[in-house]
Amino acid sequence: MTDIHLQDLEDSSKSSKASFDTALAAAQSAADEKLRSEQTKNARVLKEQEMIAADLKKDLAAANSAYEKLKRKYTEEQETAKREIQTLHDELDLVKEKAKKLVAVELQLERYKKKLEAVGEVRAAVTEAEQQRNSDMEKILTLESEVKRIPELQKQLNKYKDEV
Repeated sequence: MTDIHLQDLEDSSKSSKASFDTALAAAQSAADEKLRSEQTKNARVLKEQEMIAADLKKDLAAANSAYEKLKRKYTEEQETAKREIQTLHDELDLVKEKAKKLVAVELQLERYKKKLEAVGEVRAAVTEAEQQRNSDMEKILTLESEVKRIPELQKQLNKYKDEV
């Protein structure tokens, strides 16, 4: 009986082992299928993420390039602005210098105007003196002509005296 019983146990054990092996193989197969499905899914996700990463790298490179261009442009504009500011400062210095000279020239011009007014007064005085001189010359000429007539008039007067 023990042999039969052992035999039964052994058959039962073999049958359980076969069932277990079948169940294990089915579970293993299901797990392998699930693993392959997950690997395929993960591979797709990885590919998508790599594509997104590549796009982001391109966008980053484009952004960096645009940033560098803007930075160069800003630097150039800043240098241009500095040169323009320096030029304007230089021009301002020249204008200030010219303004100082202008003030000095305006003061000198005012002095010349006053001198011209004085010259005008002197000219008027000279003109008046010339008119006075001309008038005096006329009187002198008149008097000289009268003086020249005096000897003749004296002769006539003496003649009339003698006749009288």
